[in-house]
Amino acid sequence: MALRLRTLLGDHGCTAALKSNAIKSDIDLNGKRVGIRSFTTTTGAWLRGILANDYGVDLNSIDWVTFEDAHVAEFEDRSKRAPAGKKIVQMLLDGELDCVLGEKSDQAGLKPLFANAEREEKAWFAKHGVVPINHMIVVSRELASTKPQIVREVFRLLKESAATAGTASPQFTLEEMRRSLQLIVHYSAQQGLIPLAYPVNELFDDLTLTLL
Repeated sequence: MALRLRTLLGDHGCTAALKSNAIKSDIDLNGKRVGIRSFTTTTGAWLRGILANDYGVDLNSIDWVTFEDAHVAEFEDRSKRAPAGKKIVQMLLDGELDCVLGEKSDQAGLKPLFANAEREEKAWFAKHGVVPINHMIVVSRELASTKPQIVREVFRLLKESAATAGTASPQFTLEEMRRSLQLIVHYSAQQGLIPLAYPVNELFDDLTLTLL
């Protein structure tokens, strides 16, 4: 189950680079030193997938610098850890990083990696028809089979909360969900975050499918 709780079409705006550094565009990241809070963040996975598949960036050429452990216990994190006490945006300002992903900053001297993030997001959405999913509510197979009324009630409350918050389109359709999940599963397998690209249908059962 997922509710669309964001209006942004993509994650292109969640980036920052120095205005004065050598990066001329989003495709000029090969061989650079890029900071990210944790290698397994969802926004990071989306951005790396976008950069690799839509802009031809070689993710393996990048010197990844992280500030937290991986958020997935099974993941073998091979990124370099930033020195203790270092802050990601300050390292960028100090020239210790060429770019950061998953962060926004309005500090002087910084710019988004994409010169026109909104335009890039719209073009990306027009191409893929996908709104990046950042958070999902997951229920166990056991709960869905033994207490379906609880699952239905949780979903109802989520829809009601989204409507109260003024979200224009609070619910993904099944096809929207399928496209989003297929793409992030592909990106995640490509980046080694998961061992293989799982079929999307395996993520749902008869009950959760009826809720979408």
